[in-house]
Amino acid sequence: MGTYRRTFLFLLFFLAASVPPVQGAALLRHNIMATVDPPGHRISARDRIQGLDAGKVELELASALGVLSVMAGKTDMDFERHGDRLMFELPDPPPEAVEIHYEGETYLLPGESEAVRAGGGAGYPLHISTDEVFLHAEGKWYPAASQTGPGFFTLNLAMKGGLISLSQGNLENRSTSSGAEETRWSTPSPVNGLSVLAGPYKSFKRDVDGLTYSVYTREYDEKNSALLVEASEKYMTFYTSLLGPYPYQAWSMVESSFFMYHFPGVALLDPRVAHQASRLIQPGYLDHYLVHAWLGSHVVPELHEGNWSEPLVTYITSHYYRESKGNPNEARNLRIQTVERFSMLVLPDEEYPLRDYTEPRETFASEVAYGKGAMFFHLLRKQIGEDAFAKALGELVRGHGGKTTTWSDIERVFQAVTTDDLEVIFAQWLRRTGGPRLRLDSPAYARRNGVFVVTGTIIQEGAPYALEIPVRVEGAYGPVTQLIPVRDLNTPFEIELSAKPESMVLDPDYHIFRVLATRDIHPSLARLLQDPSHAYVKGPDARSSPVESLIRNLREKKGGWVIDEAHLSDSLGLGGVFILGKPPLLGVRGIGKPELEFYTTGFTFLGHNYSDPGEAILYSFDNPFLPGSTISVFAGNTPEALAYAQYVPYYGNDTYTVFVSGVAVERGYLPFSPPSTSFRFPDNKDKE
Repeated sequence: MGTYRRTFLFLLFFLAASVPPVQGAALLRHNIMATVDPPGHRISARDRIQGLDAGKVELELASALGVLSVMAGKTDMDFERHGDRLMFELPDPPPEAVEIHYEGETYLLPGESEAVRAGGGAGYPLHISTDEVFLHAEGKWYPAASQTGPGFFTLNLAMKGGLISLSQGNLENRSTSSGAEETRWSTPSPVNGLSVLAGPYKSFKRDVDGLTYSVYTREYDEKNSALLVEASEKYMTFYTSLLGPYPYQAWSMVESSFFMYHFPGVALLDPRVAHQASRLIQPGYLDHYLVHAWLGSHVVPELHEGNWSEPLVTYITSHYYRESKGNPNEARNLRIQTVERFSMLVLPDEEYPLRDYTEPRETFASEVAYGKGAMFFHLLRKQIGEDAFAKALGELVRGHGGKTTTWSDIERVFQAVTTDDLEVIFAQWLRRTGGPRLRLDSPAYARRNGVFVVTGTIIQEGAPYALEIPVRVEGAYGPVTQLIPVRDLNTPFEIELSAKPESMVLDPDYHIFRVLATRDIHPSLARLLQDPSHAYVKGPDARSSPVESLIRNLREKKGGWVIDEAHLSDSLGLGGVFILGKPPLLGVRGIGKPELEFYTTGFTFLGHNYSDPGEAILYSFDNPFLPGSTISVFAGNTPEALAYAQYVPYYGNDTYTVFVSGVAVERGYLPFSPPSTSFRFPDNKDKE
């Protein structure tokens, strides 16, 4: 169903979930009349369903909801209930419509996890309480045929208890009658399920070109809401030019404790950041929800053949958008993070092919779907070109709107806009696990006929991939990059230069998805925490509750032990070390990293001075005393600067992050030469 579940791993990724539909199944039409009583945790509803076939009918309805009757016209039908299943038989020809009357109580108890619920579907909320209602489409709050594709919905909803309600599609009416809010919703095109949300909201709205932008929060926040709407307008302009007209009449952003989920036209915001627009409007967060209105809701993935929408939406909003807006370095950093996270978190014997991803099942699912999957679309775009890629996206929406769509359909759409044969690229990235493992071998150069000729061999480990690998050589007159076609385990190459080469690196901008050895991963806190022998050291200025909480949480997830600062020197030879607070007498300079220096009231980093009381830094570098291990430092100018320590893991993949009162203002990677794929030529005499 067209609703999406979201799981946090550094506040970036969004995870999809849907009931697998069947291609070509008849479109059902649901006309639902429902009354929700939040104080009583109760719903009473009638669903008039059109389009059911003759013979045995099996629908799914949460077991917490009792069926009072099943009517075909004026005929009271016999039915059976087995758990969530509702079964009855229709004559031939079938009636025009079947009306199912049902009611019941449902309530997700305080403190229960999303996986434990009263009456909802496995992993999806069916929750009615005095201050919040969330009826997720896959919580089975209405009778749905589990093996159908998208359908049409009309919902007449009476919401008691003074709550403001939202659903999908177009809002045709909102009024109050007999103490209840009454709304009417309809879906103009087929959608893959219907969800309902309600709460004691204060709303901020703005109408632009026939589209209503809304922000619903528990406390009215005009400034923050206006920023969210302004960002949404900019995103809407960009994505409508790429994907075509927005499928709905409204775009809503809603503060909700069920922020793990969202549904078409509605983004659910974590209450902890709902009033922090600067965090929400970054590419890959708010706009990820928005783009799902086209890809995932309007064009629906047929999940039993794989979920293509999450990789594609992630690529468009996190990578493609940044490059299109002239931020290539941000896009490069994101590719680095994607490749490195996959390499650290996905174990070869647990992974499955991208084509087999349907919904989150494992902790590493994000790295497969949003990491490797997004990089696949990047490689596809690089192969067919910018114009063809954009054309294919438009054709996908125009040709498949309101339809279930498979990976095979995606391949056909992209194949139609290019003369390149895409069979190999789709096969190797969708059907194989893991990725290429690359190594630079035998780097050398010689002077021939007045030019310098750089030679080397690209080595692939395991079954080879078909790749086009950029190789960059730096010389006195600047860099020269050449694209090397790689098809075999060993691929020799030559590159001519007009000046003596200084260094060489394979794929310096990380355009190629690959699996890295630990030593080829940038120094970072994430790399440190993968070290089974890592330790934590607290300086005198870091003995506070936020820092203690951070260490406790990291140890629960990643292990490690706490050592006294007096033993820091000894611990550096044993494994990775996370230093919290200003390093003791040894200092970072003593460790061999003069780019970060602390003084009484501040610190300098890369030649810049930071003296504001709220400034702090997270910085990671190679441990010079134990090759392959990492040292990370998180320190600030005052104890108050460390009060936001809980945010540190969200930036654990960066080499450095500078914070001001908990907000990251600078972040990125420092120059790094992966040992396996780069080489610096010795400064010797020219070779003839």
